[in-house]
Amino acid sequence: MQGDTTAPATKADMQQLMDHIDETIAVLHDDMQLWKDALQKDTEQWRDEVHQDTEKWKEEIKADFYIAVGQIRHDLIGANRDEISVLQDARQDHERRIATLESRV
Repeated sequence: MQGDTTAPATKADMQQLMDHIDETIAVLHDDMQLWKDALQKDTEQWRDEVHQDTEKWKEEIKADFYIAVGQIRHDLIGANRDEISVLQDARQDHERRIATLESRV
């Protein structure tokens, strides 16, 4: 009756089927655990890489910021010197005009 697919299943057939299902579930469980472990490892590695990239990015932004601040500071110092020079020239011109007026009066 081995080729007969309509024969009723025996207790041994049922036990064999249950054993096969148990083995399949165990293999699937092991495969899922391996997949989970690999995914967790990849996620941690990705997180570390993102953290390193973020730290590099922050340092680059800081460096660019300090360069920009330095340039602005340099420009402001130059503008301040120019303004002082203009004010001194205007004061000297004003004093010269007053001296001229005083000499004429």
